[in-house]
Amino acid sequence: MKEDEKKELRSGCVYETEMRINLKKSTADKIKLNLRMSQGKKTEILFDLKRAEAYFDRNNSRL
Repeated sequence: MKEDEKKELRSGCVYETEMRINLKKSTADKIKLNLRMSQGKKTEILFDLKRAEAYFDRNNSRL
């Protein structure tokens, strides 16, 4: 995969992924992962790099 490339995974129930992010070279304040997206529903994980915090949001994940 190229840098800044988006990858959409389809079909199947379980995926495992490994991410390597060079934070020394990054200027990003936050990193967001959208998981289980379909029909307007999603689970979101937000990594706030400035505050060194992670948020797990399932508010929009229920059918």
